[in-house]
Amino acid sequence: MRDEGPTMSTVTHRLTTALLLGALGVASGLGCDGGGEGVQAAVPDVLADAATDAPAAPEVTAPAASTSKLVVLDRLGFAPETSPGVGDGFDLDGRVSGPGDPGGCFEPDLVSPAGLPGVDNKLGTLLPLFAVAGIGAADALLQNSVDEGGLLLMMQIDGVDDLRDDDSVTITVRTGQGKPLMATDGLILPGQTFHLRPDSPDTRTESGRIEGGILTAGPVDTWLRVRVLGLDYELPVHGAWIRGRVTEEGGLADGVIGAGVAITDLQKIGDRDSAVGGAMELLFAEGGDLAPDATGACQQVSASLAFTAVSAFLFEDPEP
Repeated sequence: MRDEGPTMSTVTHRLTTALLLGALGVASGLGCDGGGEGVQAAVPDVLADAATDAPAAPEVTAPAASTSKLVVLDRLGFAPETSPGVGDGFDLDGRVSGPGDPGGCFEPDLVSPAGLPGVDNKLGTLLPLFAVAGIGAADALLQNSVDEGGLLLMMQIDGVDDLRDDDSVTITVRTGQGKPLMATDGLILPGQTFHLRPDSPDTRTESGRIEGGILTAGPVDTWLRVRVLGLDYELPVHGAWIRGRVTEEGGLADGVIGAGVAITDLQKIGDRDSAVGGAMELLFAEGGDLAPDATGACQQVSASLAFTAVSAFLFEDPEP
């Protein structure tokens, strides 16, 4: 029988074997000529070294998103002179005035309960005269305006990164409208949604800050809507400062607003009612203690308001 020679599969097997042996020979030659440990050994070492020497990827922490909060004042009244020469408020004119200081119209400043001098709060010293003047209890006047919805004073706090310490927040003073729902304690129920007044002042200050949970902001010019003997009045306030402790419930506690009020604006309230007008003349016969004019006569009287505030929201659409 004639030998037909190797089959195709045999040829393929032999060729593959030859190629493998040649490759092993090349690798062996590289390993024996003093040039290194061989390709197969070197490659894993290089990869291991690269993995060891590569710097660790930095951890990327997303910045905390700023938040906004809205509060509505649920309790509002005048901050009184708690004892002779002592009362809460702010140093509105940047000076400590005594009875002999013409820059303060010879009206002595108060000292805060914490012992800080220069507190401007003349109206706090006049509170006992309100009833004598026939206006009634000063605190009741303001609180009634709040409860009836006549004074829905709101503060929008924007850019809050930390409710404990934040060196830059924006405060916008706004006013809502509508009859608020009352909680069992007789104060405005937290978490309500209000419509914004079309004529809301929307006055803003970007100098607010939170230190140790205490929010402070100002100065800002705005206005208050108050009700006196059944009549509503819009009362501009000047250079107002705001302070309050941020609560876990999203409100403000131990709040104080200090500002100056023009005596001419107070007289306008009296012009609408003769009884109120006589009371205003009695209360402010000696003039004010802020903003002296060229003749040295002070054009404004200082006042401090104590408040608390609860969380609130605004409807996105205007009231129909």
